[in-house]
Amino acid sequence: MAIADVLVKLAGTTIEVAEKWQVNRPIRPLFFKPYASLGDFAYRGASIVAAPIMGSGISIGLLLLAGWKLLTAIVQAIGSNFSTRWENDTSAAHKLADSADYAKWAGMFLVYAIISPFLNAIDFIGAAFVTAIDAITPAEDDGLSTGPGL
Repeated sequence: MAIADVLVKLAGTTIEVAEKWQVNRPIRPLFFKPYASLGDFAYRGASIVAAPIMGSGISIGLLLLAGWKLLTAIVQAIGSNFSTRWENDTSAAHKLADSADYAKWAGMFLVYAIISPFLNAIDFIGAAFVTAIDAITPAEDDGLSTGPGL
């Protein structure tokens, strides 16, 4: 399993919700799926703690990058003495726009870091109930068995 796959699994249900929400698809089928394996149980449990840590780390990194782009745009603007060269020089303006984009994404990952433990915990607990109910509910007869008492 690649490191990217592990990180996506540790992001939990919240990342799946974000992907579905982004393309306007229904979110409901994502929650409370029964555990497929012991590994699925472990990943969902770990995602309650790992997802906000990853989200915060990404947010901090993007915020630092936004600050760097803003600083370089300011230095470049000061270096041009706000002359007509500033109007013709698009690199400082691009850096300023990049800084705003990075800040926007940092905010989005910060929101993700805040809500992910709650959504992942709700999914973890709900999936435990669904898995337990599936385990105690007898399987329905498919009508294919022919032996006595089956």
